[in-house]
Amino acid sequence: MATIIGAGKYVFGEDIPMGKYNLKVIRGNGRLSIQAEAATDSDDIDEDFIYLGDDNNYAKSYTGLSLPEGWYFSLDGNVEVEISKSKMLEIE
Repeated sequence: MATIIGAGKYVFGEDIPMGKYNLKVIRGNGRLSIQAEAATDSDDIDEDFIYLGDDNNYAKSYTGLSLPEGWYFSLDGNVEVEISKSKMLEIE
């Protein structure tokens, strides 16, 4: 099952159930920012980011997004993405 999301901040374990996710651009352009370190007393939390969009200069998808509980990712701009749980391979 997939859901369409747009600009906003999404916290794992609060806004998004824990797990591993894939993001696929539906339309627009923007920035995906991912929390890269544990929060401290400071408001300055390091983030990794990637530009997502339907323009040729942007990434069309991001796979394997998984964060510890309470960590966040955010989308800025007018980008809309389809978010879906990654499928696990069955190993026999």
